[in-house]
Amino acid sequence: MNLLLKKGGPPGAEYCCTDRGWMTEEIFIQYLRHFKKVVKPSLEDPVLLIMDNHSTHCTLEAYEFCKANGIILLTIPPHTSHRLQPLDVTFYGPLKTAYNTECSKYLKSHPHEKITPFEVAELFNNAYMRVATLEKAAKGFQVTGIWPYNPDIFIEEDFAAADLHNPFDEPQQYTETQHRDLPPENELTSRIHSTPTPQPTLDDQFPVVEVTKESNNNMEISFEKNSPLPGPSQPRRQSIKRKTKQTSQIITATPNKDVLIEKANKKLAKKTTRKGAKEVKKRIFLDDDDEEDSGEMKRARLPRNVGTRRYKDSSSDDDEESNDDENEDQNVIGDDLCLLCGEFGKNREIWLRCVMCGNWAHKACANVENKIFICDYCA
Repeated sequence: MNLLLKKGGPPGAEYCCTDRGWMTEEIFIQYLRHFKKVVKPSLEDPVLLIMDNHSTHCTLEAYEFCKANGIILLTIPPHTSHRLQPLDVTFYGPLKTAYNTECSKYLKSHPHEKITPFEVAELFNNAYMRVATLEKAAKGFQVTGIWPYNPDIFIEEDFAAADLHNPFDEPQQYTETQHRDLPPENELTSRIHSTPTPQPTLDDQFPVVEVTKESNNNMEISFEKNSPLPGPSQPRRQSIKRKTKQTSQIITATPNKDVLIEKANKKLAKKTTRKGAKEVKKRIFLDDDDEEDSGEMKRARLPRNVGTRRYKDSSSDDDEESNDDENEDQNVIGDDLCLLCGEFGKNREIWLRCVMCGNWAHKACANVENKIFICDYCA
């Protein structure tokens, strides 16, 4: 990390970067260490840490660290941080407004310049020092009902959205009669006790016509009868993958340790399986003299700026594509295919690399004995 990114930042702050800009399990452990250094919790004087139940917070390493240092992790229910998290309620809004103001002031005082990542720490420090007050911190716990404890701070209307949106409810089927207006009760009673009037039958409306075998050949079938109009159909039920419902829980509670251990084991097994399926070790073919000089595997050095030839289908316009081969010379382990047979190799299998195009091939497929290998495409 470039030290210029820390220029002018808040005193005592910790800095770290991630590849995608999101919280990771490693960064969260660094935050817990910083939290322990500043707050100084202990087993005799524990501290309650309230946070959301993001997957990076609920790990076995975080559990063990917090358990050993007197930190009680309490998660809030999903989709409630805008009402239950003190920082979201009273601090982040004013901080965002103050930071935008500092950016506007910087652009006015530095015309024809743009804000780079090296100015972000100083601009954030100016906004943070003006907004971060003890009053806002205490107000955040009060308006969320955490302290002083006030469960009546939320009214029935606050839970209306959760009652209306339930994706696991079965869709209700409405019939046509449910949409019609029912007649008054006295009219409905008179209809029940009155004598029903005879209704015309289908025979009265459509007389029966006898069809003989002779007229059957000349009979015409209407288009409506052969291809009826489509009617209303039942909605197709989509299969919904039910996920485990998340709730507010104490991560550092003893029963959660078994769950976190199982989660860590599954993640490790999945990572090991994926790595073993994709990576294949290659042995570089060397002469006997080279193998005696060095007990480790060596690689045949290719000249720099050598292009890699990729063979495409005949439908492609470009037959060759050149790439920089410098990065490929740094790894012995890869998932390249054999240039000749198009198959992966087994572990510790001997491979050859063409000195012209840089592509790999099995020694058994190439059927050569010398160290210098030139494939059939380059020969």
